[in-house]
Amino acid sequence: MKGKGKIMKPSPILKAVLLPDESIITVNGIQLTEGQAMTVRVALGQFVMELSHNGLGDDEHGKALVKGYQERAHEIFKLMGISWK
Repeated sequence: MKGKGKIMKPSPILKAVLLPDESIITVNGIQLTEGQAMTVRVALGQFVMELSHNGLGDDEHGKALVKGYQERAHEIFKLMGISWK
């Protein structure tokens, strides 16, 4: 990616969206298709971005939920071979 003469590193979320080999995801004993697995990965990445930008409120409960969701999402991405922490 280029921007004003500098080569920019793709964001971690962009890396997650462009991952070429999809993980094998099984739901209730049924393996998802590659397209379904891609949809799950992209949706999870979008969810993490949404939490990062908008959160779930400024109270302690909202902040705790965001922290927990982000931690679990990063665990899932790590299992998928995607990590940016």
